[in-house]
Order: sequence, then C-alpha cells, then structure tokens
Amino acid sequence: MPPRLIHLRHPLSSGTTNPKIPSIRLPANTLSFATIATTAHSHLRSSLKQTSRIVPTIALHSPFFPTPFAHRPPQTNNNCYSFLSRPMTTLSQRQKEASTMPAYPEYRSLVPPLNASLHKGQGGRVCILGGSSDYTGAPYFSAMSSLRLGADLCHVICDEDAATAIKSYSPDLIVHPHIKIRATNAAQDKKAANDIWAHTFDEINSLLKRIHVLVVGPGLSREKGMLQTAKHAIEVAREQDMPIVIDADALFLIQSDPEVIKGYKKAVLTPNLVEFGRLCNVMNVDTEDEEAEQPAVQRLSQALGGVIVIQKGKADVISDGQKVQVVDNEGGLKRSGGQGDILTGLVATSLAWGLAYEKDVWQHTHPVKQEDVAMTACFGACVINRECSRLAFEKHKRALQSSDVLAEIGPFFNLFFQKPRQNATWTQAIYG
Repeated sequence: MPPRLIHLRHPLSSGTTNPKIPSIRLPANTLSFATIATTAHSHLRSSLKQTSRIVPTIALHSPFFPTPFAHRPPQTNNNCYSFLSRPMTTLSQRQKEASTMPAYPEYRSLVPPLNASLHKGQGGRVCILGGSSDYTGAPYFSAMSSLRLGADLCHVICDEDAATAIKSYSPDLIVHPHIKIRATNAAQDKKAANDIWAHTFDEINSLLKRIHVLVVGPGLSREKGMLQTAKHAIEVAREQDMPIVIDADALFLIQSDPEVIKGYKKAVLTPNLVEFGRLCNVMNVDTEDEEAEQPAVQRLSQALGGVIVIQKGKADVISDGQKVQVVDNEGGLKRSGGQGDILTGLVATSLAWGLAYEKDVWQHTHPVKQEDVAMTACFGACVINRECSRLAFEKHKRALQSSDVLAEIGPFFNLFFQKPRQNATWTQAIYG
C-alpha cells in the first residue's frame, strides 16, 4: 500500500491548500486520526512559525481512506489537542514503516454467518481458566466479552471459593469449580492432596476436549496450586493443538518458566507495559534500543519461538516474530481493572472463528491465508476493544468501568460487521 499523502490547510486561509506548506507522507498503515493530527500540528507550526494552537483541516488521499476524506479533530474540553501529548506507539518511524496491516474484509471473512446451517458450538466454544478466591471479576469480563462478541458457549474453570460469585454474575456462563485450593490445603496427608489434584486434572482434561480456545490467567492469582493448574491446562491444550491466550498472572508463570509456552505458535500473549518489560528481561530482549531494526515485541516473539505477542499500550503492537502490526485507533482515556480481560475474550472468540474458517464450517473462498488467520484475528480483536473503550469513555468519562466497555461490544460489532460494504476500510467500518 502506498504512503498516505496529507495536504494541510491553515484555518485562516481562503480554503485552498497553502503551496508554502509541503505535503506530509505517513505510513499507509496508520489507523489513528490522533497520529495523523499530531504530525500535522507539528508540521504546520514549524512551517508557519506560529506558537499558538492551530486546528488544521486535514484532507487524506490514500487507498486506506475514502478519497477525498476531510476531518477535524473532535473538541475535548475546548482544547482539541488535549490528547496529542500522548505518544501513539513505541515503534520508531522506520519500524512503523516496516509494519503491515490486514484489510478489514479479511477480518470480516473470519466471522461466521448467522444462518440456520450452523449448530450450537460452531460459533466458538471458549474456556477461561482463572478466578481465585480474591479475583472473581476478571474471568467474568473475559468470558462475557467472548460471548458478547459472538462465541456460542463459554466455560469458566475456577477455584471452588470463586465459583458462586462468578455464577451469580451471569446465568450465561458455565462455571466449573474444579480447582480445590482450600480442600488440598486442608488434606490430612500428601496422598489425599494428590488424589484431589488428580481428580481436578481429570475434570479439566475432559472439559478441554470440547473446547476450541483456552484463555489462561484472568483472576488466576499467584497461589502455587492455581499456577500448577494453569501449567497443566496449557500442557493439555498444546497436546490438543488448541489456541491459547495467556494474560495476567499466567504471564508470571511464563516469566518463571518460559518453556511452558516456548515454540508453541498457537499461543497469544497479551502483556501490559510492566508484564512486557518483565518478559523481555527474562528473555534477554533489549527494550531500550528504539532504533533497532526490529521492535522489541518482534524480538520477544522470536525469543519465545514464534508465539504471538500483543504488546498492549497507547498503541497495541502485535507480532508473530515475522510480521509486526500496529493497532492505533483511539481508545478511551480511563483505565480500570478488567479492560485487559475484555481483550482476552475478544481475542479468544476471534481465534475460535479463525478455526472454524480454516475447517470450512461455512462456505467461503479462503481470502485469508492460513498462516495469516491468527494475526488477522488478533488485529481485529484489538481494533474492537479500543473502539468499545472509546465509546464507553465518551459516555462515562472518569466514571467508566469495565462493565461499561462490555456493554458496547454487541451494539458496536453489529454496526462494525453489518453496516459497512464488504470492501470497506477499517476507518469506514469503525466510524461509519
């Protein structure tokens, strides 16, 4: 895709493009208007030697946007540039230019049709392993986001002391209190404890035979028995060649023992800033060299044997060790517990759809290559998560909670999937 050409117009001019202001070229795979506006604002101030704020009208000419496409940034508290001090990505300009991006129709092609030919379960069977006595909300957010996006069934494997709370949040979840931390701790001897663990693992093994995608980590905690259960479930999922999404305290497990996941290319890790730094430290990946030929997320993926890593942040950067993708459409500005868990559920459902796509559960023309399905699924999930966060933030501002983001998924995805033309761009699909 050729670079995006941006023409700038001074707001006090007669309305024509100022020939004294050169055009700007940006990588064609830039989703965010904020990224474009940041560059435009800086360029205008430099060209016109002004110190006051400038509100440019930006006309975009690129295959990525409709031609022509004019936009002005939204007003926020009477300062339309209040958001521009935030860097949009951790990648250097050279690294961004080397990144790729799936087309919106490619993600759209992974979504199963709603018709009478499919039966219950073919739209995705997801399992969340997490939920401890202290953390019951995280597995709920992960599971419900999976269902809200369109998975048919979602199971939650949790500690017995968390099960009642999680069940009470929604009757739509299938909750299994298979993990018995309190019972094993109270066992009279080692044999009795081992018998309880053996029963737990048998129950998990049986359930995972019916699952398409496993999510490990939401609400897991770092309790030894919970981590032991997570490790066992990951090993079983690997044996079954099942996609695995790993987040939160399951990433602590990977930091402690990278071999648990190393080399398994159907694994997706979703670290935040701190978790990413810890993983890079364990795998001896330098995060300080921003001018390196490859970004840290790509080098971390390579160090872990080609797992997919979604580096969450002001932009979400995704890599499978070969390709790098940047998702930088605007998200909300309020951070609340549970938003990362929502992303894991969206990724899980998207991966489950990808499996159904690969197995030809419905008739299609295979527009997405098999080796690109997982990355395309992750890219779309990140786009959806960021936009639902933005929509919730517009309504609730500082009061935003993750339940507000959850409520946006169904209505937004209906418009995102149903309304746009099949050959629409991401921008047209997101914003209409």
